[in-house]
Amino acid sequence: MTNHTLRLFFDRMNRAYWGGRLCASRVRFTKLPKKVLGKSKTIYVRGKDHDTCYVGTVEVSNRLQEIPVFAILTLAHEMVHLARPKAKCQSNRPTAFHREFKRILDAGLYELL
Repeated sequence: MTNHTLRLFFDRMNRAYWGGRLCASRVRFTKLPKKVLGKSKTIYVRGKDHDTCYVGTVEVSNRLQEIPVFAILTLAHEMVHLARPKAKCQSNRPTAFHREFKRILDAGLYELL
């Protein structure tokens, strides 16, 4: 899987699950620490139509380039962080992060795999 393909999946999932609201200046594979599969960074930008656009970067570990299913799932996980930047994903109880991830699973994420 290439950086270009990763970006295509970002764009496709963004349209399908967030109506194109997520904006990422960079989506790419990169070398990350051994225990890290992906990371994202988010800032808020107010558009001229007064909608908030979440601008960020998404990086997926280059170790996943040969395992596209895991690369796409990691990308989806990081996209949820862009959509819900204040929601925690590490919790024993359901959080806004978990509800958002379940929403995109129910909306057909597995069909992309």
